[in-house]
Amino acid sequence: MDKYLEQVKDGWNILNGRKPGKSTPETYMLFAAALAQSLCCWIIGSFFTYFFSEKTTIANETVISHTPYGVAIVAAILIIIFNALSDKGKNLNALSWFGEFAGKWQEEYYESTELCKHYNVLFINAIILCKVLCMAALISSGQIFWIIYAFLLGYCSYIATASKTDTLKSKPHADIEIYTICGVFLIASCILHRHLAPVLIAAAITYFVKKFAIQKSIQKIEIVNDEINRTISQVIVCISLIIGILFIR
Repeated sequence: MDKYLEQVKDGWNILNGRKPGKSTPETYMLFAAALAQSLCCWIIGSFFTYFFSEKTTIANETVISHTPYGVAIVAAILIIIFNALSDKGKNLNALSWFGEFAGKWQEEYYESTELCKHYNVLFINAIILCKVLCMAALISSGQIFWIIYAFLLGYCSYIATASKTDTLKSKPHADIEIYTICGVFLIASCILHRHLAPVLIAAAITYFVKKFAIQKSIQKIEIVNDEINRTISQVIVCISLIIGILFIR
């Protein structure tokens, strides 16, 4: 058991940009670490829905009837803070780096504007705003479970791409393995709810978005570094959250 816990810990460190142990964890342990961090986000949201939601009693059973939107906003903000503390701001730094890079790219190859000098700030704010509003909407509507899926797909995207970089160069086939494991988990978990179609749509769209983004990055700048990888994973989280809002009924 200690061996598996150590591998999950190393996987957690890899996801959050910290130095792992002496050996790279198995792919399924990386997935376990991604699932653990996604569950932490779900637990934060569940804490607020459990203690601060309006409840009603039906047939001697108390159920949550409504979560105030203000409470959902607070929960969403705390989830973002938790992730920022976990990775010591590496995802936010990646978003800022990408925004600055995009601004310099526009200045060099296209028309230079004052706006492109502030792409880093605009990009970070856009991603954070999207995540807060989408998570708040899901929490308020009682679909908090989708937060697990959104973050899990984002982490799996990061692991899959990292297998092609120095981060996980010892796991060249981790991209296929991680999506296989993730796909099995997502489909199997649908026995707990009736949202198979949104799950399949989210998995398919995020996979092809990741693949398209990586191809474009290699085509344009011939490299996929950690900052680009983290940026793609954050965009995939946002896309997954939006899909949840649009397709869960």
